Amino acid sequence: MKGKEYKETSSMENNVIHKQYVCKDGSGIFYERTEEGVTEFWSTEYSKSRLYVDESRPAHEEKKSLENRQKAIKRMHKLVYWFADEMFKEEDAEKIEAAEFERKSKKSQTNCTRVAYMTITQW
Repeated sequence: MKGKEYKETSSMENNVIHKQYVCKDGSGIFYERTEEGVTEFWSTEYSKSRLYVDESRPAHEEKKSLENRQKAIKRMHKLVYWFADEMFKEEDAEKIEAAEFERKSKKSQTNCTRVAYMTITQW
């Protein structure tokens, strides 16, 4: 600014951006405060603040953007619930398969014991 070198510091609190530009030669400080697309600025030399409104994004676009975001979140929630349902179905199928395996395993052991008993008694 005006051929001078400045050091910039910035911070954000509650969606409000605060910036401070300090001239390296100590001749002045320039301040900015931006909230919801409106930037207020002033300096130590000109203490009366001025406003700059960023009109590059009209309000109807912001509303449409918000609606699109809400739709995307809704789709994401549906996808998460579908995925969780599929995981539960898979877990249930694994439990049924494990129970079937145990049942067949016990039946097989019973049959083996019966065959072994019959073989021993035939001797």
